[in-house]
Amino acid sequence: MNYEISKNLKEKNIILFGVNDEAIEFYQKYHDIIHIAYCVTSYSENVILQPMKEYGLETVLYDNMQITGEDYIVICDSQYFQSLERRLQTDGIQEYKQYISSKLATGILEEKKIVLLIGSECLRLLARALETMKDVTENFFCIYYVESELLKAYQNRIAEYRHIAKCSDIYILSICDKEMYKAKVIPQNFFVKECLRISVSDYTFNGYYPQIITNRDEYSSFLFRERERFDIPYYTLALAKEDCNLRDYVYNNVPVEEIVERVSDPEFYSKNQVQQHFTGALEKIRQSDAAADVKLAEFMDQYCRHRVGYRNLDEWNVFILCYVLRQVLNKMGLEWVEIEESQLESIVKENSGSELPIYPSVLRHLGIDGYDDKKYKVVSYYQTRYMNFKEYIKYCAECMYQIKELREFLGIEEI
Repeated sequence: MNYEISKNLKEKNIILFGVNDEAIEFYQKYHDIIHIAYCVTSYSENVILQPMKEYGLETVLYDNMQITGEDYIVICDSQYFQSLERRLQTDGIQEYKQYISSKLATGILEEKKIVLLIGSECLRLLARALETMKDVTENFFCIYYVESELLKAYQNRIAEYRHIAKCSDIYILSICDKEMYKAKVIPQNFFVKECLRISVSDYTFNGYYPQIITNRDEYSSFLFRERERFDIPYYTLALAKEDCNLRDYVYNNVPVEEIVERVSDPEFYSKNQVQQHFTGALEKIRQSDAAADVKLAEFMDQYCRHRVGYRNLDEWNVFILCYVLRQVLNKMGLEWVEIEESQLESIVKENSGSELPIYPSVLRHLGIDGYDDKKYKVVSYYQTRYMNFKEYIKYCAECMYQIKELREFLGIEEI
């Protein structure tokens, strides 16, 4: 099928459906090798404004378009892929034979194998790492979808994701515990027979964070609900995951400085508590390993008890990313080429969210060194900062008190 698509792209008149940045980028990259005839839009104001005029392209209203057998449509608006596709199909225009998404067209025009990745933020890091390797970029075109984009609110992205999947050569997916993602995994019979599937064990891991005992985060949820208020200085309010200890201390009005000192105690958690919690979290990874091609449990058991493998519940640190990357490359039939650790570190720092603080008692009982002066990445609504453990705890406790006071002022007892 990809051969036929390539033939159509190179021999027919290409019509770009969309006049956004995606269309501009596609035109700039490929106007020398394919014949792009004009653009189509569903909005009459775009026809009046003629946004593609500077590229010598006329913009035509879809209702006025006359498509012939010599024309081929490239959908250049991922945000509205499903609605645009629906219009085309209603008019009898056939998927792949007469239209294609710009992402898929890009991979086919560059004559590369299509690699589709779908999963958590860890898979985003894996996609970025793959794109730094010469053997990969010369032969493969990687397209990544984060699982949150496949919620009901993003139906357009689901449609494009499945559109690309049917033409994929390699499908890399997370085996994880996120219900929002599980519902969107594509069954094997959806793909062409030759498509290689690689599943990566990627279960949420909280082995370093016994303070996180629930997915509920009432403080951040409250902020999101009240985000339109002008009396909340959002640059000071951003929590990663709800710390059960801080929540209870704030509920009981323990002073901030005392909260910091309590959780900073190197014996806050006992050795038995820490080790049992780590072992329990590791067992969940083992369960996920059963259905995965790239497994993590044994590697983590050997290397992560005395070394921090996760930045928070969902994101790997560099040495786990490096391990998974090596395994995936092997399954893709590529040899491992050493990558500068600093290069991978920059990928992790750029694409990761807030790190979670690790209690001194956890560091002590797991025998983890080098974290006494650790600066944790903290992403707020308007900026990224780095804080040591005590600064981080103080920051979170103050945020929680501020939200508590605001709730009391508004008369809101429960969120």
